[in-house]
Amino acid sequence: MKYSILLFLYVSLVISSCKKSNVERLNKLPDVSQVGKNTFGCVVNDRIFVPNGGFFYPSSKITISEGKFYILVQHDTEYIFLNFTATDTGITPFCARYRNTETSCEYESCVTGSLIITKLDMKNKIISGVFDFTLSKFDECPDIKVVDGQFDYKFD
Repeated sequence: MKYSILLFLYVSLVISSCKKSNVERLNKLPDVSQVGKNTFGCVVNDRIFVPNGGFFYPSSKITISEGKFYILVQHDTEYIFLNFTATDTGITPFCARYRNTETSCEYESCVTGSLIITKLDMKNKIISGVFDFTLSKFDECPDIKVVDGQFDYKFD
């Protein structure tokens, strides 16, 4: 009986520790990298935004078509889409789209902000960058301010 109680306490401790580390992982931005770790993170209106699961498709995805990169990321009911053309490192023009299915707010614009490609390795198919931008609408939807954005993907 004593061993059963100790075993129960040990298992409970292990399970609660796992839950805590998952919560902590979701409440911080990923480390900045340039090795194709398939990471994305930013701060949206003072809240951490990292991929956290998609039901019908991956929560973070990059595709490339005719030299144009498309990044789609889901966090709960929020989505961020970025698209841009990159031929080298440095500042590049880009368009952004933000959608929140819970509030029905949706924004799309070739934005005022910055997207800097920090690594573009076509041989190893790695792209990394940092970004920030603001999207505004003149209705009941609040402005969307995105800061400290970063991504590091390996693409096909």
